[in-house]
Amino acid sequence: MPMLDKLGMVVKYSELEHASHLEESLEAWELAASAVLAREKALHELISIKKDVTKSSLVPVAESSIQILSREVFFPFFFCWAP
Repeated sequence: MPMLDKLGMVVKYSELEHASHLEESLEAWELAASAVLAREKALHELISIKKDVTKSSLVPVAESSIQILSREVFFPFFFCWAP
């Protein structure tokens, strides 16, 4: 996050109008950060699998393996966000 954006958040949540939302906003931020980190980890694993398959003469990884990984890592984050 750019420094100006960080400073903007400090200014916003230091105002009385928004101070009461600081804890809720931090929780949302942590949830979003966790989802991003999990997504990055899953993408790294999928890329690794793909590289291993293309480098070797082994039978390609079953599509179901990739589907299972995607379901376990990506799917939970689609349902944790409330409108």
